[in-house]
Amino acid sequence: MTTPASELGGYLTVPEPRLIFANRQLDVHPLRGLIDHGPYSLGLGVPKRVRLAFLAPQAGMQKLDRIVRDLTQTFRPREATNYYLEYPGFEALFRAPLVAPAGATRCVLPADLDELAQRADRRALAINLFDAIGKLSSQRANFDVLLLYAPASGLRSWSCRCPGQPAPRSCPSSHRRPSAGDCG
Repeated sequence: MTTPASELGGYLTVPEPRLIFANRQLDVHPLRGLIDHGPYSLGLGVPKRVRLAFLAPQAGMQKLDRIVRDLTQTFRPREATNYYLEYPGFEALFRAPLVAPAGATRCVLPADLDELAQRADRRALAINLFDAIGKLSSQRANFDVLLLYAPASGLRSWSCRCPGQPAPRSCPSSHRRPSAGDCG
């Protein structure tokens, strides 16, 4: 007996993978595993802290500050409480403090990036963005994680338009033919 081409083939339910936490403890639930056992690297004593750096437009700095503040606070879920657990805050969860950026690790993107994004000048936008990231590299010894905030208005201009694919609806340059630089 053959299966008609319009029917889906058989499927297999794959169980949740068992994740490894500190002291080789296993759990299928990532948050519960971290709460109960700590991160895998806990026995190695690393990290001692997680130092952040910000790269964002001036208007985005407050949003990043708010995200970091939220990560350090506890959170009680309101729905799906049979699956979501209370979040105890970053330091309690990872057994390491989250260190907000200060001074040179708070890097403000140039204001003219907004204009480049509005003009959909992808090449100039990429050059300027990578230049800003490059300047932050001199501070690399002072942070562990870089949070890059790109506002939605700027992201629309980064939409890739590859040959043979329709242009995104939000793309301001959808009237032109794709060029080799579109699929960098």
